[in-house]
Amino acid sequence: MELTDLVGLISRWIHIASAVALLGGVIFARHVLISQAETELLTRYAKTFQLASAGLLLSGLYNFVMKMSKVPAGYHGVFGIKFLLAMHVFAVASLLGRPGVEAGKRQRQMTGIIISGIAILALGAWLRFLTR
Repeated sequence: MELTDLVGLISRWIHIASAVALLGGVIFARHVLISQAETELLTRYAKTFQLASAGLLLSGLYNFVMKMSKVPAGYHGVFGIKFLLAMHVFAVASLLGRPGVEAGKRQRQMTGIIISGIAILALGAWLRFLTR
């Protein structure tokens, strides 16, 4: 195994682990946390959201750059949609822990993150299929 293969493997693991932490945390918060402590817990979880977002951005950028020369037609369009959905997730996730947001609005925000996150996972699987 070459060094670039090892770095690629680590980058892929960071990407998947960060996605699991971000999306899994939001799914848990949306479907399990239904109390006044929700805002406090989301505020404490904000650091994990930030780390997961950074992990996704950095590893995604590395993965994208490493595949640039061997991508088939249509790859960049799908990647662009995936990237825009990811920006939506990052933006809304950064707002979740803010105080003073009514519970209904916070639930809608988390639902939007979950829907976008599932779409991102599907697009990621499609991109992986295109580059197998």
